[in-house]
Formats: sequence, structure tokens, C-alpha cells
Amino acid sequence: MSTCGDGHRQLSEACDDGNTVSGDGCSASCAEVEPGWVCEQAGQPCVLLPVCGDGQVDGQEVCDDGNTTSNDGCDTSCAVETGWSCPANGGACGAAACGDGILAGQEECEDGNTTSADGCNGSCRLESGYKCPIVGQPCSRTTCGDQVTEGTEQCDDGNNDTGDGCSPLCMREPLCTNGVCESVCGDGVLLPNDTTEECDDGNTRAHDGCSSSCELEPGFQCVITIESPPAQV
Repeated sequence: MSTCGDGHRQLSEACDDGNTVSGDGCSASCAEVEPGWVCEQAGQPCVLLPVCGDGQVDGQEVCDDGNTTSNDGCDTSCAVETGWSCPANGGACGAAACGDGILAGQEECEDGNTTSADGCNGSCRLESGYKCPIVGQPCSRTTCGDQVTEGTEQCDDGNNDTGDGCSPLCMREPLCTNGVCESVCGDGVLLPNDTTEECDDGNTRAHDGCSSSCELEPGFQCVITIESPPAQV
């Protein structure tokens, strides 16, 4: 006669881990192995199977970034994708190396080298006045005033006017109407009593301390410079 919990698996039992407690892989009646577990040896604790996407590297997993989405460094089967580097104990992946011709992680550009002053610097960040539309290919200069917003341009309204929201350098400006101005994320201005922005570093690029929505990013501190308003005429 079989006795569930005696540590001896009988023919009528699916498992027997030496107890009659559920939630540890073998049900209280020893009638079934609980989902997500494996109970190979009678009398021994069952083992929880690795779950890809739980943020922990277990079993045969090489990475686990907390999801089962591809193209973020760790694929749907928790294997590292080409051009990426992932923490051994789980977590978000990043670029394996700048200059390898593979756009990954927080890289904004990838022209296949780590040379600066060619549009894509040694950290694979876009340099001012450049665009790098094709991964692995040289970058090229942008043209401010052609009504095409690209590269590091924040705007391009096709003119050289100031005070219309887009400067002659294709950078955002505060919006002013009838002497009342309203700051815009990326214009480098934090006006008094403005509660919509936590920071504004003059761009809308992420991973530099101030996010694309002008919120402080973890691990950074932004210094606010107080200036007097321009003279009125």
C-alpha cells in the first residue's frame, strides 16, 4: 500500500518528495507534479524549472532580462543576441561594444568605428550636426533649414527666424505669445512655476541624465543655472 509522503514513489503516485505539502512541486496527494517543477528522485525536493523572462538566470539560460521579447539583447529563449552583452545574474542587456557595426543598447548611432568628429563619437552617441541613418555606414551632416528634422536637430521649420519655436540652429525655443512664454522640453529653459519638466538639458535625447520627456534619469543629477530674463524692448 502506497503512502504519500513516505519518500518512496509507488506506481499510483506521480511523485513523492517525502511530505504532503503542496506548492513545492509535488502535490499534497502525490497525484501530480505541479506545473513548472520537476521531481526526478523520490524522497528528494522537487526542482523549480527555469522560467525565461523572470529576470533570473537559471538552468540553461544564458541571460534573462525580465521579458521574452527579442531585439533587446536577450531573445525569447533567453539566449544573448549578437552585438549585446547581458549581466550573468539577470537584468537589462547593453551594447557589447561601440564600433562593432551593430546598433544595440543605448547606442544612438553605429558607424563601425570608435573615432570621434565623424558624426558618431567613441561612445556611439550622435554628434551635433550629423545624422547616421544606416548602421555600419559613415554619418553625414544635416542641413538646418531644409524642413526635414533629422540627426540631432530638434526641429526644422525652414527659416532663420527666432522666437517662432525653432531657432536658426534648428533647436527648440520657448513658445511666447503676447509677452507670455511657455517652456518646451528640449529648449534648455526651465521657467518659474513650470511643473511639467524636472530637467531640461537642451535636447530630447535619453540616457544623458534628462530623458526625452524632460524627467530626471536614475543615477544622474542635473544642475540648474539661474539667469536673469532678457531685456525687454
